[in-house]
Amino acid sequence: MSQDPCSLLVVEDDEVLRAAMVGLLKLDTRVGDIYEVGTLQDAIAVLRQTDRIDVIVLDLLLPDCSGAETLWRLSDQFPEVPIVVCTGMPLDSAFLDELTVAGAFAIMDKDKLFVLTLSDWVARAYLHRRTHGLLKKNDDA
Repeated sequence: MSQDPCSLLVVEDDEVLRAAMVGLLKLDTRVGDIYEVGTLQDAIAVLRQTDRIDVIVLDLLLPDCSGAETLWRLSDQFPEVPIVVCTGMPLDSAFLDELTVAGAFAIMDKDKLFVLTLSDWVARAYLHRRTHGLLKKNDDA
């Protein structure tokens, strides 16, 4: 039995980078629907409107929130959804520790972003969610 493709929410305010990330993620057969937003407020709205998001790909520097606070706000409200952080912020060990405590499933440096690596982390986050029984099934789908 094959695994259902995962649904992503990509939260990135840079439209060009977001389009590039989404375009390349769509090439991965493990990825299904991709929702795209540019602010934390819009991300929260999407997550409240649907329970179909399996993994969040999150930039930490958004117009309405920045730094670890961005991650804290999402992980506090939606702890069942794994978050893959993609940031251009400097990733020193203290900041990496803070992001891990805040709930990051994986942390990637945007400047060293390889889409295959991003796809792999998305797939791992989705498998983690399925393995831990946190995935909500939609019987109407």
